[in-house]
Amino acid sequence: MHEQAYQAVRRMLTPEFMDGVVTVLDIGGRDVNSGGRVHGLLVNRGARRIDVLDVRPGPGVTIVADIETWVPVGRWDLVITTETMEHVKDWARIIRSAAAVAPRLVGTCAGPGRPPHGCNGETPVPPGEHYGNVHPVHVIQELAARYPRYGVTFEVDPLPIGNDSTNDVQFWASTTQRRKP
Repeated sequence: MHEQAYQAVRRMLTPEFMDGVVTVLDIGGRDVNSGGRVHGLLVNRGARRIDVLDVRPGPGVTIVADIETWVPVGRWDLVITTETMEHVKDWARIIRSAAAVAPRLVGTCAGPGRPPHGCNGETPVPPGEHYGNVHPVHVIQELAARYPRYGVTFEVDPLPIGNDSTNDVQFWASTTQRRKP
């Protein structure tokens, strides 16, 4: 996860937003390059159990499943998904699944202008992997259909260098009356 995405997640996981969060489902959370920073942040903010759903086994993965066919079982206090949606053809399935299993959602994904990359960050996108930037308006539409309270930010990298643009869609949603992040 690049620094811009991590900082966005850090800003959204306020103590007020995290109030009462004990269980977390991290969709697409196989640790590829973050060194566990987000999970450390979640634990520091009160999470006691973090389940990781990913299509591939790997560090920290507790549920090996494809989100596009996964049938949600169980409930969590929060779903987090970072830098995953652009790698899923039916990326809206992540938001639908999150709404089915948790009252709160925090996420980031690649927005328009981000160069294509593979699940592990490599370029070009490896054969068999999907990549598609996600438009913030489409994220708003999906959140609005499922959550009474939400926020979306599109952060554009003002000075992209080569293939390092970090145009991010950052979002939170909640069905509870907790204060927004």
